[in-house]
Order: sequence, then structure tokens, then C-alpha cells
Amino acid sequence: MNTTQIGCFLAAARFHSFSRAAEELYLTQPSVSRYIGQLEQEWEVQLFVRDGKAMALTPEGEEYYRLCLRFTKEFDDLKERHRRRHGSAALSLRYSMFPAWNVARLLYENAQQISARHPDWDISLSICQAGDLVRALREGSVDLIFTLGGVLAGQNDLATERLIDLPQIILYSRQSPLAGKSGLPPEDFAQEEVLFVPDEVLTVEMVRRQTRSVEKRYGFTPRVRLLSNTDELSLALETGQGVALMDYWSRYKSNPMLRCLAVDLPLSVVLAWRNQDDAPALRTFADETAEFFAQHNI
Repeated sequence: MNTTQIGCFLAAARFHSFSRAAEELYLTQPSVSRYIGQLEQEWEVQLFVRDGKAMALTPEGEEYYRLCLRFTKEFDDLKERHRRRHGSAALSLRYSMFPAWNVARLLYENAQQISARHPDWDISLSICQAGDLVRALREGSVDLIFTLGGVLAGQNDLATERLIDLPQIILYSRQSPLAGKSGLPPEDFAQEEVLFVPDEVLTVEMVRRQTRSVEKRYGFTPRVRLLSNTDELSLALETGQGVALMDYWSRYKSNPMLRCLAVDLPLSVVLAWRNQDDAPALRTFADETAEFFAQHNI
């Protein structure tokens, strides 16, 4: 057993996919499969089970997953204690973001600028499934997450730094009768169904909060329709079967079949980290990231 094998196992368990784990670790999928197979042979257990395209941990895999998480956390803690004891300034920071946000280039630029000011820091950015962001943070797979403040409501074990207030947009089809009008007020969409795909991040409760904010700001209550997946959402939007309320960084904004209208319903974007890890370096990274956003008028 070695750290590469454990890293492959943890990534595959987190993403429920060998291919996604390979992308995350810059390995080939056969390599990830081979490393996990070596663990299964050494531990004499089956770690994963497949059901069609879905992949999940077996009960034994769940036990080993928790054990490996504890091992990596204790190992990282030991390295940090050693670093502090011997006065080393070396630091590794890992942070993650939504895959649906079209801002990876800006975040990489921010990481490069901070790295230039702190050459002893090793900073890496990963893209994590929305529902896995907070889980990855709590498990120690990443040190910080870049997310919407509303996602973290009531999670008092996490520290946050607000970066910006992000506008929301109404996305609607170019085939819509409203597409030919200019100077549209949001009230013109009062008769349209607002489409959502709820998940672990955009929960039904968050959808309710968003509809209440529309009612408070614009004086009408949207008619909400919940869809089962993003493919269904894309098709419905493109064919004019409703509209969507999304944040300004949504990848849907670049869809040539859609138009968008900015609305005065800002969402806070935050960096978050574990309270127990509230080290000066994390605070410095958060402050310098906030300054980067302010300078770029993002």
C-alpha cells in the first residue's frame, strides 16, 4: 500500500468514477484501475460495485474509505506539526470550485499571482461536483472551497470570507416572443415558469428562498417547475418551455440558443475553510483573493 494507491481510491470514491479520478490526479484511467485493483488484492476486499454506469462503495469499501481519510488527515497533521516545529515556510493549499462556473481561467490567474508573491506555497485548483464541495472540504480533500454563501447557511463549523456579490440573470429562449423586445423589465417574465434542477447544493429550500426574493423585489411570485436533470433543463430553455434564474457565472450564459437579462438579486460568493484550520495562510489567501476580485471588478 502506498500514498498513490490511497489517493486513487479516495478520488474514485469521491467522484464515483475512475475516469473523473484519473482527470483529478493527472493519471490514465487504466492506471487508476490498476492501483485500486492492487489495494483490493492486498486488502482482500472488493471496494467498489457497479450497477450499469453507476459506481458505489461496497460496505467494506466504506469502512476502508473512512480509515484512509483518517490516515491522510493524521499524516497531513503530522507534516504540518513538523513544519511548524522546524520553522519551514512550505505550504500546500488546495481549493475547489463548481464545475458549472465559467471562471476557471480567472481563478487560475489568481492562484498564479498569489504563488508569485508566496513562492513557498504550492497552490492547486480543482473542479469538484457541486454536491461534493462541502464534503471534500470536511474530509480534508481540499483546504478551501469557492462557492455561494447560501450553500453554507447554518454550517457553523466553516469559516468564510465574502469575495463579491454576484448578479443573477434570467435565461430564456431566443425563440421566446420576449426575445424581440428591448429594455425588458423582469416583471415581463411573471407568467413564465421558472425551471430548476434541485440537487445537493441547489436544494428545494434554496429554490424557495430564491422565489421569495423575487416576490419581495419585483412583486410577483414565480411559478416554479422542478426538472430531473440538466439535459432536460437545457432542452426546456432552448425550446421556450420556461426560463431559469441563475448566477452570472453560469455556463448556460454562453449557450447561443439563449438570451439573458440581469436582475437585481445578488448572491454572495465566498471562500470557505474549516474552522479548525483557521491558519494565517488561509486568511492571507482569502484576503488576497478578495483583493484580486476587487481589482478586476468581477
